[in-house]
Amino acid sequence: MKTMRLILMLAVLACLSRTAFAGGPQCQLSISGVSANPNVLTPPDHKMIPVTIAYTAATLFCFLPHCSLTVSSNQSPNGEGDGNTGPDYQVIDAHNVLLRAERAGGDGDRIYTVGIHCSASGAGGGASRNASVTVTVPHDASN
Repeated sequence: MKTMRLILMLAVLACLSRTAFAGGPQCQLSISGVSANPNVLTPPDHKMIPVTIAYTAATLFCFLPHCSLTVSSNQSPNGEGDGNTGPDYQVIDAHNVLLRAERAGGDGDRIYTVGIHCSASGAGGGASRNASVTVTVPHDASN
């Protein structure tokens, strides 16, 4: 009887190993529902504005994902006519940033790009995905 239980347990373990590591389900990760609120910062008064970055990171055959944000801009941090204030952004957490409502006087709109990076580990390895959303400081408030 003990031998039969041992054989059955080994067979179950072999089956689980094949499923998890040899062509079985792989960790899958997706990012959806990406938006920024607000997505336009006006007036350009040099104030730091809280912006919420909404998204859903969904996994299948993975552990819970870890996500982080990055920020970049199409204008330099202290460009001509922007008030020489800095820093122009601050990442608070995985869903919140502070962005400065300013743009260079001689240039067009300032466009902040907020990058979202999520990664997860699970059966058969791990997965990572990237997404992004933009927030604009218009040069002309009528736009």
